[in-house]
Amino acid sequence: MLGLATNVITTALDLHHASYNGFDYAGTVIITSLIFILVTIFTVIGNALGGASFNPTGNAAFYAAGVGDDTLLSMALRFPAQ
Repeated sequence: MLGLATNVITTALDLHHASYNGFDYAGTVIITSLIFILVTIFTVIGNALGGASFNPTGNAAFYAAGVGDDTLLSMALRFPAQ
C-alpha cells in the first residue's frame, strides 16, 4: 500500500521523472515521509490505549531480558491480541 500511495502522490505532483543519476529521490522522500506519518499515528494510538504496542517483537525481547512484570501467560495472551 505504501508503494501504491507513493505512486499516486508522485503522479499527482508530476514527480515521476525526478531522479539523480538513476536514483528516484522523490519516491524515497515520499515513502519515508509516509512511514514517518504512519509510525507517528500508531504511536499516538498506542499511547492513548495505555501503552499498547503494535509490534510483538519488542514485547518478546523485553520478556526475554526480564524487563517488566509480564508473565508467560500474559505474553501468550498478548501476542494473538496484537
